[in-house]
Amino acid sequence: MDVTATTGTYNNTSGVVSHTINSAAHNGNTASDTLTVNAVSPGISLLKSVSTSSTGPWSSYVAVTLPSSVYYRLVMENTGDVVLNPASVSDPNVSLTSCSWKLSDGVTSWTSGTALPIGEYVTCIVNTSTPIAAVSGSHDNTATASGTYSGTTYQDTSTATYATTGLTLDKTATQTSFSAAGQT
Repeated sequence: MDVTATTGTYNNTSGVVSHTINSAAHNGNTASDTLTVNAVSPGISLLKSVSTSSTGPWSSYVAVTLPSSVYYRLVMENTGDVVLNPASVSDPNVSLTSCSWKLSDGVTSWTSGTALPIGEYVTCIVNTSTPIAAVSGSHDNTATASGTYSGTTYQDTSTATYATTGLTLDKTATQTSFSAAGQT
């Protein structure tokens, strides 16, 4: 039996259960229970991390020396209690076309823009075949996960940062030589 109910609490009590045995009527007990219908709670979570290796370790921040490459890992999870369809990740600064999304078992492929089951997460490592060349400075990179339930889109963002390290010291003196200690 399919029942459609709105959010709330519903009490249900059966009538007396009667039956006949050898032409004699027997009355039984009643039964009661309460059904509570909770509102759905869609949710999505994204974790973006960065590393200097396609196998990690992964972090929200990594310091790099030049020349170096960086890799990004994206983990999107359906944290709600309903299927999100469609679900996807977007990143305005990094192409995700090379993503080979895997479900939480690490083996099964998942296609961006399709359904993400309740409690499931998917992972992608960006640019494993063509790493991103690091450039000087500090670079924040933010991605957005989106999932739709019943016509409403739910989103989460996550940022990973890499920055170059190093210190350059350039010292000059007007005097080219010194003949004794303490001279300036």
